Amino acid sequence: MAIKRHWRNGRSYLEEWRSHRERKKVVSEYVRYLEPALDQPKHGRGALIDRAIHGPSYRAGAVRLLWWLAENLGIPATIRTICGRESDPTTLEAGRVLTAWSINRVLDPTSVTRLELWTPTTDIPLLAKTSPEEFTKDAFLHAPDAVCCADPARAEVVDHLPELEETLSRRWREQDPLPKGETEVLAYDITSVRFFGVTCPISAPRRNPDDQQRLQVNVRAVVIRHDRMLWRHFVYRRNRHGIGTIRNLLVERQRANVRPRLLIVDRGLVGKAIVEEVRGTEWPLLGGLSKHTKEVADILATVKVPETPQSFVHATRTGAIYTTKATPRLWGSEREVVVYSNAERAMDDRTERNEALSNIGKALTALSEKGKEWSEAKLHAAIQEDSR
Repeated sequence: MAIKRHWRNGRSYLEEWRSHRERKKVVSEYVRYLEPALDQPKHGRGALIDRAIHGPSYRAGAVRLLWWLAENLGIPATIRTICGRESDPTTLEAGRVLTAWSINRVLDPTSVTRLELWTPTTDIPLLAKTSPEEFTKDAFLHAPDAVCCADPARAEVVDHLPELEETLSRRWREQDPLPKGETEVLAYDITSVRFFGVTCPISAPRRNPDDQQRLQVNVRAVVIRHDRMLWRHFVYRRNRHGIGTIRNLLVERQRANVRPRLLIVDRGLVGKAIVEEVRGTEWPLLGGLSKHTKEVADILATVKVPETPQSFVHATRTGAIYTTKATPRLWGSEREVVVYSNAERAMDDRTERNEALSNIGKALTALSEKGKEWSEAKLHAAIQEDSR
């Protein structure tokens, strides 16, 4: 059974479908209507989605298309060539297993403990030229060990990911070259991923949005802007703001012999050390700066953004965005920066700030009249109590 989401007249509805095999084909049959979907709105362009939204060919056509794409890019063969020597000889070859797992993640995300039930309902065994019984739970659990695992004999971690990513991204660019006159642009970002296990050696307790100490790892990804394809990724437990977060990228770029191009970095990573590190590699760097740093505060105090048609960028729900370009001194050198402002948002912030300062002034005035004869210690205690 499968629950499918269908859109009609801008609204989302849930339906139950059943799949069965007829000779060499997998056929999907509509079972019943369930209910309107109450959770997620329709995804727009550029939004992250949990699974691919496609037409009626849910089990056969979509699976066959993705398998063909994977073989055309050489994904199963590349995994077999690079990781074959690390595979468990008692389980199915990792290239086919990981390709099947990836297709499941795109079409119908399922727990790894249920992949052995999902796979035989698709054309994957037929396409992989493998018996459905070979896609066992152990085969899926052992497949990632072929890519990265600890080798007690060599007392080290065997990691084939860098070689896999380099080979697959190079093959992709060979088959899909950049348009004439366009250069490669890489975007680099970092995010914290919560980890629910208790034995992972690279997980570490960190603060989360819910303000609790939870185990998590830091995942850093480099994406090719032109076709939004993953170029490299790194997983660390160290400080996400450290210089090592981007130094590994620069080293990997040199190994891959990538010509200097524009590098876009997340605002939380840009700092003096990283700017100087990238500058030494001749890569142009584009990134945001936190307005809470002293250097940025000095720039904001001296650079004024004019509200003119020439500086207008676009309108948002919270107001109009204006921007201007300047070349102030930043970290000992003159650097080109772009300063933007939202006039309506700034007015709201100014009103809230003035209101808060007014309330503080009134409270201090009342306290000064009330505590004329108080000692200094009692006065400080009263101020702290009022601030709560």
